[in-house]
Amino acid sequence: MENTDKLDVATRTKLGETQVRTSVSVNFVGDAKITKVLTASVRPVVSNVVSASGAVRFDGEICYDFMVVLENGEVAPYSERAKFEGSIEDSLVKEGMPVSLAFHVVEVNSTQNGEYASVVEFTAYIVETNSDLACAVPPEGVMTREEEICFDSLVANGEYEGSTTIDIQKDNKVSKILFVRSFASIKSILPSNDYFAITGDIYTTIVTQSEEGQIKTTTRETSFSEEVEAKGVNKDSNIQANIHMLETTVSENAEGNTFIFDLPYSISFTAYNRNQTKCVCDAYSLTNEVNLTTSSLVKDDFSTTKLAEENLLTNFTLSNDIVSIDKILAVVPLNLQIVNYDIKCNETLVEGIASVNIVYNHEDDDGNNILNSVDIEVPYSVNFGTMDTKETDSVRLALSFGDINVKARHGRELEILCELKLNYSIASQNISTVTTEITLGEEKPPKDCALEIYVAREEETLWDVAKKLNITIADLLSQNGELSLPLKDGQKIIAYNRLTQDY
Repeated sequence: MENTDKLDVATRTKLGETQVRTSVSVNFVGDAKITKVLTASVRPVVSNVVSASGAVRFDGEICYDFMVVLENGEVAPYSERAKFEGSIEDSLVKEGMPVSLAFHVVEVNSTQNGEYASVVEFTAYIVETNSDLACAVPPEGVMTREEEICFDSLVANGEYEGSTTIDIQKDNKVSKILFVRSFASIKSILPSNDYFAITGDIYTTIVTQSEEGQIKTTTRETSFSEEVEAKGVNKDSNIQANIHMLETTVSENAEGNTFIFDLPYSISFTAYNRNQTKCVCDAYSLTNEVNLTTSSLVKDDFSTTKLAEENLLTNFTLSNDIVSIDKILAVVPLNLQIVNYDIKCNETLVEGIASVNIVYNHEDDDGNNILNSVDIEVPYSVNFGTMDTKETDSVRLALSFGDINVKARHGRELEILCELKLNYSIASQNISTVTTEITLGEEKPPKDCALEIYVAREEETLWDVAKKLNITIADLLSQNGELSLPLKDGQKIIAYNRLTQDY
């Protein structure tokens, strides 16, 4: 029997992880020797992602950004780039298959001879489309009962690059930019016909220096709003997206009195449409046995990326081998690493390590202010309210910093308050049974009685009774004019058979 109504069912699979290690030399800015690194951050930028047969391959650059002290005492920004290549192998990967990458920085360490090394972990997700399954078409004369099957299909997959700007007035209090670090989160996604509108927030930490050499931190929050073209998307589509910051550039306006920050970002997205179709779940024939061939349909129900927000309040004590803090000059959020998460009904526990850099003054025994810094790694465990999550869901998470404040007490005791923003994308896996083929078997033997009386049981339907009596529902209703529906336990039903034998 020919099958029709092929089902383009999308499922998301997490393939696995791989780590990329790179390093750069941090010795000179031009001809000036670097004597101290105050702040070091790492930001991966992926250039190419390709799904080949049996593997996902990708490449790009690891961007190292530093705030350093030179041998003449000047504080200066410094950047380096290290190219990388990586791959994640899995037999599930087919050439041209939609794939996306998630990444987080595992560690950044200084090594000998003025080198800095980093480890970045990449995780690959693929979207499979199963178009081999199809609902069966019954042969002529076969009675069928159908049920509705819902499934999501992939309709769009792509990348979008946008940017926004902020500015800071250049004056005697702000004369030099030493360091910039930005984090982005998605606030809302609203689908429409062949495009979707996406909004979000960017938190930018800017370390500046005044004409007198004073260092301070400025935190700026700005919003972005984009309309992203995505053919096939409609108002009921579910859009899952991730956002990553690209390289910030700093320039001055024509008058030379304002610093302008261009904040570019990259949005990767996949869009799914919800489909409904009817599929035979049971069948019978008045003349022949009926054979049903079924297959399990594994499918993911996708929901649009959402935002959850919580505050992290924690205390930290500096070890005795670190000089004490007399005055905090700058606080720079560096990295949020997710080590573990636990999904519950409408909440998700996220655990990991938050890395924060503090630039400060330390007064020595002679009364001199010594510029110093310390990287603090704070373990965190935060419960986020995540709407519509269940324990069985597959959830993709992306965590970013919002505003951050640090207070120092007694030179060693720190109180850290961070805004944390969690983007989460749900894929709820479900399994349905699909009838893929219906064939006729042996002929049924003729009945030898003209009348049957059937006693209905609780929760039986007309379909159940008609199938057992081998009669059409229409005939059953016409022969039982006083039949009350739904059927009641013990209700008697009469079936008149058409005899084909002579007695």
